[in-house]
Amino acid sequence: MHCALILLHTYRLKTIGSEDVVTWKRTTEANACEQFLLIEDNLLRSSGIKYTLKTEVGFLADRVVDTIRKNEIILFVTNRMMYSGSRATMDELVENTKVPIVLAP
Repeated sequence: MHCALILLHTYRLKTIGSEDVVTWKRTTEANACEQFLLIEDNLLRSSGIKYTLKTEVGFLADRVVDTIRKNEIILFVTNRMMYSGSRATMDELVENTKVPIVLAP
């Protein structure tokens, strides 16, 4: 399709135990980068696909809709696991997303 791939990792700020928000944010983003490196090594590096990782703080549906709008995205691919804890989030995403959504197993 000759298009770029954006891997979007969204999360909400919170404190865990004695960690402060800044430390938790850094740890969360570092973990996302580690997971991205696995995807990059196993799938992307030799694929010829242009790709990038974005980490965004906020509500999942809001971050997805905003990323789609800012990057002129034409197709959004996700999986059901992303929304297993919140049917409302999936409904909000479907309602507010103006591009086709592919729900992968």
